[in-house]
Amino acid sequence: MLPYNDTEIGKKLNVDKSNFSKSVNGRTKITWVFLRKFYSAFDSELEAIQREEAGSAQKAVELETEMEAMKWRIHELQKEWQRTRKRLSEVESTVRALVGKKGKGTATILK
Repeated sequence: MLPYNDTEIGKKLNVDKSNFSKSVNGRTKITWVFLRKFYSAFDSELEAIQREEAGSAQKAVELETEMEAMKWRIHELQKEWQRTRKRLSEVESTVRALVGKKGKGTATILK
């Protein structure tokens, strides 16, 4: 809804500004007649707000689903990184062992 002041809303509802103010501030009861006028005057804006909120809710669900997929992918990448680090450590150990045996009559693999 556009930002309206009490005078503008009163005009849209065909009621005096002070009567509108009394209703929304609780000094008089909001009646069915008032509600019908209100919904009649602002129906299209209220529907637009509902559509926007529904779209926002749907977007939030989509983003949450996407975020969960990203968390899973990060988890998988972390596991792969750990496996890679372990393999690299094993290769480094093997290379160190081979280089250490180089001077003891073992065939040289690295030149």
